[in-house]
Parts: sequence; C-alpha cells; structure tokens
Amino acid sequence: MKIETNEKGEIILKEVYSGVGLETSDGEFIGICMRDSGFEFNYEGNSYSAQKGNIEMTDVTTLYNTDKAKHILNQLINTPGLMNEFNKQLRSYKLDKMKKK
Repeated sequence: MKIETNEKGEIILKEVYSGVGLETSDGEFIGICMRDSGFEFNYEGNSYSAQKGNIEMTDVTTLYNTDKAKHILNQLINTPGLMNEFNKQLRSYKLDKMKKK
C-alpha cells in the first residue's frame, strides 16, 4: 500500500489490495479494496462492485464460485472487523433462504 496526500490535504491510498475498513463510533462500517479494474466494497452488510463508472450490488454466494474466492477469504480473515461483517451478511442470507422455503 502506498500513502500520499494531494493538494487539498486529502489522504490518497494506492495499491490497496488487502482492504481498508472504516468504522464510526456507532459501529457503522464500510470496507473497500482495489481490484485490477475498479473496487469492491461492503457497506452495512451489502457487497458492491464498482468498475468503469458502474456500481453493482453483488451476492455473497457468487464469491464462492469465482477464482478470486481464495483472495477474498484471505481479506476477510486478515482485515479487522471485515470477518464480523461477512458473518452478519451470511447469517442474513441464510435467514432469507429459510424464510423463502
């Protein structure tokens, strides 16, 4: 990861492939990481992909069906707070599936 500042004094992070999380004192959380093209982020239990000006909501179940699964799971394990957010999302997904039966 590279850290810089711009002319406005804003912090600029580059090459952030293992993820960064921000959490408010109220526990509101957003996690973000870079991809080869674009970003992936999680906000309040929902996962999103942002690439080339488009933002799409992603389904947690699709993560297991990609070649990136190992990398994503490593991020979950190694980013503080992100595993808790993932577990919360997974529990919610399982409850929704049970309600539909």
